[in-house]
Amino acid sequence: MLRIRPHEPYPYRAGQFAAVESPLLPQAWRHYSPASAPAPDGEVTFHIRRTGPGGVSDALARHRPGDTLRLGPAHGTMTLRDEDHSHDLLMVAGGTGWAPIKALLEDWAARRRATGGPPTRPTGRLHLFVGARSHADLYDAEALSEWAARHDRLRVVRVLDDEEIPEHGDPSAGYGPLAEAVARAGRWSRHLAFVSGPAAMVGATVARLTAAGLPADHIRHDPLPDALTPPAVRCPTHPATSR
Repeated sequence: MLRIRPHEPYPYRAGQFAAVESPLLPQAWRHYSPASAPAPDGEVTFHIRRTGPGGVSDALARHRPGDTLRLGPAHGTMTLRDEDHSHDLLMVAGGTGWAPIKALLEDWAARRRATGGPPTRPTGRLHLFVGARSHADLYDAEALSEWAARHDRLRVVRVLDDEEIPEHGDPSAGYGPLAEAVARAGRWSRHLAFVSGPAAMVGATVARLTAAGLPADHIRHDPLPDALTPPAVRCPTHPATSR
């Protein structure tokens, strides 16, 4: 988990993504989503998965406190709007797709607190599915438990691809491909969905949700990799210091 502090105000919304460049690998950019909603101190957190030597993720994982990075402008429409808190929400995260979903959860919780007192309109529930291959790949599990314990309108389901069918029908555990687990778990046609993670998982989940009757315009998800381009040279960038 990489925490950075931009040298100047860095505007973004929970659920968006940005290109990041490391001086250890100049001119190579990769897109990551902040894993935190905008904070008063301006600090931004990214989740970096190091899959092997070489590449931007490996370079970022080797950074030390005080090193300087560059950030491109934030993009993306997988964000919460003012009117969304009255909807029942479905959030689906696979792998490091948990990062933008975690930021959206912070935004959702902050909006609930901001209403104060009896709400003037219905306050929706939130169903969160987080998938990984196995228990070993399910990172940030403590944060998941804390979220589940703290919010009575939040249901958290962990889905493990390589695990056996859970005993006793444990409602907080799932099995098999994430898209299939989500489809089995309920009727989502009246929900507003947010889906984040590997492109294949996102595509499969969106397909299952639309086949089950959820309108496509009620599903917000990360853009596919071929839609992502690094910032152009003329595009303003933001220097930031890693912490």
